[in-house]
Amino acid sequence: MNKWWIIIFWLLPLTLVSQTIEDAYRYSFTKYGGTARGVATGGAFGSLGGEFLSISINPAGMGVYRSSELSLTPSLFLNGVESDFSNNSFSNTSSRVHFNNLGVVFAMPADDEFSKWRSVNIGIGYNRLANFKKEYEFEGKSPNSISHRFTEFAIGFDPQNLNPFYEGLAEQTGLITQNFQDPTQYDFYPELDQPVQKKQSFNSSGEMDELLFGMAGNYKDKLYIGATVGFILSEYREQKVYEETDPDDEIPVFNNMLFEERFRTDGTGVNLKVGAIYRINRMFRTGLSLHTPTSYGMTDNFQNLLDTNTELQGTVGAETEESVFEYSLRTPWKANWSFTTIIPKRGFVSLDVEFLDYTFSQFTFDTETTPELEGYQTELNTSIENTFKNTLNIRLGAEYALKDFRIRGGYALYGNPYLEGGASNHNYSFGLGWRHKRIFIDAGYVLSRQSEEYYPFTLVSRPESDWPLVINTQTIQNFLITLGYRFGQR
Repeated sequence: MNKWWIIIFWLLPLTLVSQTIEDAYRYSFTKYGGTARGVATGGAFGSLGGEFLSISINPAGMGVYRSSELSLTPSLFLNGVESDFSNNSFSNTSSRVHFNNLGVVFAMPADDEFSKWRSVNIGIGYNRLANFKKEYEFEGKSPNSISHRFTEFAIGFDPQNLNPFYEGLAEQTGLITQNFQDPTQYDFYPELDQPVQKKQSFNSSGEMDELLFGMAGNYKDKLYIGATVGFILSEYREQKVYEETDPDDEIPVFNNMLFEERFRTDGTGVNLKVGAIYRINRMFRTGLSLHTPTSYGMTDNFQNLLDTNTELQGTVGAETEESVFEYSLRTPWKANWSFTTIIPKRGFVSLDVEFLDYTFSQFTFDTETTPELEGYQTELNTSIENTFKNTLNIRLGAEYALKDFRIRGGYALYGNPYLEGGASNHNYSFGLGWRHKRIFIDAGYVLSRQSEEYYPFTLVSRPESDWPLVINTQTIQNFLITLGYRFGQR
């Protein structure tokens, strides 16, 4: 289960920036989307080529095309989350209809029929790399309160020096109050270890798309080489609403509180992919590709609000102004090796193995630096190195042809990136296709399940067993239809 990034988020010093190691992982972890055929075969197109998805994996695959091709892929994305908290279960399903792929490849054969370079092909379009749509909620009673966390970070500071996005809001609304004898100590309610009714809703949305421009050449129908420049457009939105209540009037003075966090990130990035495919003979091909890190320019916008209701003061609310922070992010290198067995007129079996090192991710703060900001940047990058590791992603796919019809299946294993905890991600896919003359229609389906441990807050003064724990089991399904047309030379 994946839990460690959540813990580290709360234990790092809180400043007026919002970057966490979760952000580094979010933009480094990608599943190759694109066409229904590519998804149905697990994304194992590194050495096969002739499919628009290959532009994102191994651009040499463009060189395999013998005719030009246009493809369009609408898809339906479903994300179901079952949340278990304090012996209560809650289910939530979110959906989104979008385009997973739009692309065109222009096949340009050599003018000289005796040329060793048979063709130079160009590909332009986009593939979706990630969908961030996710919703869940939970409710139940457990010991301790988020006010205890606010107090832990407030102790030792005067009110004017508290973090205005967290414990500062708690002090302004009376959720924590200054101790009269020591202004750097704070009182709070409910008391430690007292059961409190908790509720939280989580809603995220957004996507990561890659705009592609690639070129590949075909040398004597034996060696294919290519390169792709990828421009990443990323958008992430997140809203969390956390509540504590006292429905049975068991807590002195305290009635209820609501803490809302709004967060938005917009980013653009660029990377380069180069690769080669060698056709060993009619049945076997192998491929290699290398992806440079994506260099992102990111902008965060975030705002928090807190309402506290007590018997002493009624309801008091406070909110921060929207804060904007700009920074850069570098994601890991990726290296792919692939091998394909082609069964003439019957189909293929293909394997991709991808290596990447998540510890290579790094933040650079672009805003005018301060000693505190420089310290946070160093600690954040050190946490990445101490939390993540290198890993392998393995993709396996197969296709069987029955005249104009195709049957496809695939499996993808995305390795666990965490040194401790975490889990691998398994994807199972299936698809059908129909190809007749210049027209083709493909359908694909992919299923992924994973679990995570989520903590609404953590407490330095209490063991992990006393933290409120939510188990989220996530089931992601994606249905895709690709419509395609071939034109030009065949």
